[in-house]
Amino acid sequence: MHTRVFLVTLNLLILANINSASAGQSNSLMDISADGRLLACSNRDSGTVSIVNLTDQRVAHEIAVGKHPEGVSFLGGTHQLAVAVYGDDVIKLLNADSGDVINRIEVFDEPYGVVASSDGKRIFVTLDYPGKLVEIDSEKWSVVRELSIGAFLRGICIDAADQRVLVTEFHSTKVKAVDLVTGQV
Repeated sequence: MHTRVFLVTLNLLILANINSASAGQSNSLMDISADGRLLACSNRDSGTVSIVNLTDQRVAHEIAVGKHPEGVSFLGGTHQLAVAVYGDDVIKLLNADSGDVINRIEVFDEPYGVVASSDGKRIFVTLDYPGKLVEIDSEKWSVVRELSIGAFLRGICIDAADQRVLVTEFHSTKVKAVDLVTGQV
């Protein structure tokens, strides 16, 4: 009986969090723009990102980004998005409306997960093997800081208040919370 109550409560909490999530808050190979008009999907094998217009359900752009793109994240309410290109050790900034690559920034090694703050001014990226979290200023397009968090970081999400990032270790399945004000884990 207690197990059933626990599972029902857990499911409700999960559904509540899913329903209140907005675009860009959690890492995925796909993201939907804040206005719900565009879907971005990284295509790991072809080295591209597809932009789908959700109004007419057609591919608007297929953007070449490099070897093994992983996470994509729209920046705030814009149609700009960041993509972690794992095989090239870069983060690329794309314009989903025009299909252009706007900018790129090199990171140390193996970028995997990417999320953006709600205003789109900060981008957070997990670096898989070195186990680091990188913060990028999207206006200056520069790395603000790198934090050593753990081993083999992949998954990432940011809370609605932009105060904390949660990252997952791939091999251990540990979830680590990072305070974005202090940088403490």
